[in-house]
Amino acid sequence: MLDLVASRVDMMVASIALLVEHIQTGASRPLAVLGRSRAPALPNVPTMTEAGYSQINAVPWYSYIASKGDTAGSSRQNPCRIYRGIEGPQRARRT
Repeated sequence: MLDLVASRVDMMVASIALLVEHIQTGASRPLAVLGRSRAPALPNVPTMTEAGYSQINAVPWYSYIASKGDTAGSSRQNPCRIYRGIEGPQRARRT
């Protein structure tokens, strides 16, 4: 991001969370979002399809990963904690 703001690179692809502050301050200009629909955080920014590039679609990918020093027991317990957090009372209220 620093290289983009400093004009050492012309463009980049990055998460909206990383870019939104720089967009809001005018340090960078969004061209399009890479998903199938517009991003709620940037409602005036077109999708790649709307910009004329219908073959380009990117979906965020996340992974559950542990450090190499993590123990097997801890690694097996953490997904259970994540699942309980997702399925907890907050989610029940949202759905």
